[in-house]
Amino acid sequence: MLIIPFIENAFKHGVSAHHNSWIEVKLSCSKEAIHLNVKNSNHKKLKSTEEESGIGLENVRQRLTMLYPGKHLFQLFENEESFEANLKIELN
Repeated sequence: MLIIPFIENAFKHGVSAHHNSWIEVKLSCSKEAIHLNVKNSNHKKLKSTEEESGIGLENVRQRLTMLYPGKHLFQLFENEESFEANLKIELN
C-alpha cells in the first residue's frame, strides 16, 4: 500500500487523450533500502484544486511516518512539464 498509489497517480494525472504523455518508473531494491522514482507528464488541470484533490499521497505520508519513522525520504517535485515522486525506505 506504499508503492501502488504512486503508479495509480501517474496514470490518473499524467496521461491525457489530447496531449503527448509519458510515465517513467524506476524501482531498485537492496538489503539496505528500497528506492522508487515515478515521473510523469504534467497536464494543465481543467478541474479546480478542490475537485481534483485526493488523499492518496497524504495517506502514503502517514503510513511512512507510522511504519518507518526516521527511516524514509519522501519528496515531490512539480513543474509545468512533469510531476515526480521520489521515495526511499531504509530497511535496516
